Amino acid sequence: MAIEQIVGGGVSITGKRDIGLFRLLTLKHGLGLELRTKGKLKMTRGPACFTIIKKEFGLKGDRQSVYDQFCKIVEEKGIERNEAAVMDRDEAHYQV
Repeated sequence: MAIEQIVGGGVSITGKRDIGLFRLLTLKHGLGLELRTKGKLKMTRGPACFTIIKKEFGLKGDRQSVYDQFCKIVEEKGIERNEAAVMDRDEAHYQV
């Protein structure tokens, strides 16, 4: 993923493909947060990741089954193999 560090502490993800991949990872981890908190926490005040994923990918079922189906989609795109170490480390902060 093309990530550029910006002077002053910011980061920027560049490239249409990389922005899309980052969005998929964000949705996956947002849905994981919703799953672990039983829907009590969301990443934004807008639609839940669960709602976005079901609508955009045509998935059906409860949060757990949609999460499982979406994880397979993300794995098929090869995203997880490259990002697993970083995301696993970061996910420890969100344990409920």
